[in-house]
Amino acid sequence: MENEMTSLEPEAEVLMDHPFLRVTFEARNELVQMTWKPASEDMSMEDLMALTLTYRDHIERLRPKVGIFDMRELHFLITPDLQEWVDANISPTEKATCRVQALLLPRDEIMVMSVEQLMEETHSAGLAIRIFEDLASARAWLL
Repeated sequence: MENEMTSLEPEAEVLMDHPFLRVTFEARNELVQMTWKPASEDMSMEDLMALTLTYRDHIERLRPKVGIFDMRELHFLITPDLQEWVDANISPTEKATCRVQALLLPRDEIMVMSVEQLMEETHSAGLAIRIFEDLASARAWLL
């Protein structure tokens, strides 16, 4: 199945459209959607850090209530050091705003383990997180 690169809602504002990542926001639904792209296999740790800091700035400004994190095309291994960095620099903002999150996991088994480790602490922080196979099911649960 091809990765849906846009959200299903036509009124979504594109906050970022980078070769590695697309982020959109639906004001009506207070929903942010982060969609990783196949080119993420060429991403460096510095790229990931810069992109997620930009994402964090949008979250702080817009304060969405729900989020979709589409990682089906994420081709970047999240190391333990990077997990710690995300926990310190990105997670506090997400925890303060986006309390309900739908995840679409990578297709690669090693990538899935990497993402699951990253989500363990986030999940224990009182967030409602659920994993989905497709975007339509994730949206239906959130909205």
